[in-house]
Amino acid sequence: MRGWNSFFQKLDSLGFLGLRIWHFSYCSFRQDYGRFLKRKLFLHHPLTTLSGIAGYCRQDQGWSTVRLITRNSSRDIIPDFAAEPHKSLVAVGYCQKPLPLNDSGCPAGRFSHHCAWLESNVNLGASPQNPACRRCQLRIIGGQTLAAGIPFYIMTSALDVARDILLPNLEQVRFRHALFFLCPYAGEALIAPMLACGKEGLFLPYSANACREFTQFIAADAGDKPQITRVSRETWQWWLNFGDKSPISKPPQCVRMRGNILFSG
Repeated sequence: MRGWNSFFQKLDSLGFLGLRIWHFSYCSFRQDYGRFLKRKLFLHHPLTTLSGIAGYCRQDQGWSTVRLITRNSSRDIIPDFAAEPHKSLVAVGYCQKPLPLNDSGCPAGRFSHHCAWLESNVNLGASPQNPACRRCQLRIIGGQTLAAGIPFYIMTSALDVARDILLPNLEQVRFRHALFFLCPYAGEALIAPMLACGKEGLFLPYSANACREFTQFIAADAGDKPQITRVSRETWQWWLNFGDKSPISKPPQCVRMRGNILFSG
């Protein structure tokens, strides 16, 4: 086992065949989400899978304030979020929720798709009474997203991400554009299946407490993440500027959960 780990890590370091997800893929095929993707994507849609891998190989390498993932690297997809908010999606990690301090922590539970504040249908611009909600950055992101008419998704496990927002796109195009707050380690592995499932996206990387190797990732995938992840100051400012460009006219009248995704309407 150790020998194979070293072998695939070496392939990553070499960028063999233009890929840097060899070790992640090798480890993932022993996990539930890996078997799910193998069965539902790789075996059922082999040509689509190959197109996603080819799209991955065409992407610029490296991470900065924000990373653009498209089929055509010269295309700017930012205007698409404003033009088609209902076909767009903003996804954040549950690990951005606050940890318990002197209070009970997130009232919806940390490892959860839910946000009690957003689902309470109050004025999303108001200041919440719950101290955990007050210090939650996810609440701010979700409020701005839903006010722009864009669906909002809180990522928990990789299996749920595949079931909720990746594979459904193969049957019917639900979301063409997606913006993800995520760790670069997991984001690198998301590119190929995301493109294969018909999505283009923007990746906003965590700079604090991000998972950096597979054992950290798989622990967080099961809800074991005793740190709060955060993006850099520059990335956060980029998000605020992005939000200013969204067609926000007024707070949503109601927020509803359909499946595991929050919609405004």
